[in-house]
Amino acid sequence: GRKDFCQLRHTFSMIFIVYIIIVLAILFIAETLGLWFLNNVMTIPVNRLEAANWVYQFALLSFIVKILTNPYNAVIIARENMKIYAYVSIVEAFMCCSALKNMKNPEFHYFGTKHFSNLFSHILHGVCLEQWQELLIRKVLICC
Repeated sequence: GRKDFCQLRHTFSMIFIVYIIIVLAILFIAETLGLWFLNNVMTIPVNRLEAANWVYQFALLSFIVKILTNPYNAVIIARENMKIYAYVSIVEAFMCCSALKNMKNPEFHYFGTKHFSNLFSHILHGVCLEQWQELLIRKVLICC
């Protein structure tokens, strides 16, 4: 409400850096312990182990993209621009429905489609960056 875009840019940059650190920690743990657990502890048939690994990687990538879009979602809510949410939700719904119709190999199609809808959501957040230049990630020590 103060229209202090310099402080907004600083706060957004700091929050985004914290989210990146969180994502790197999750990625490290998931790619070491998670893959070990998936391949060695879980009882998955040998002929489905490759599919399980692909689903795991898609799910992890989708999870990371969702985490990284949280700061952008907060700004969209703060600016009360709900049109963007409507567009993203409509595209995600159509993509998920099309994935469920194609049931030849459902886990690949569903998680692949969820991944692409998450990437679409991330691209749409990039559109927000073009509208709101104060959301560009800047060096934290240099204010404006």
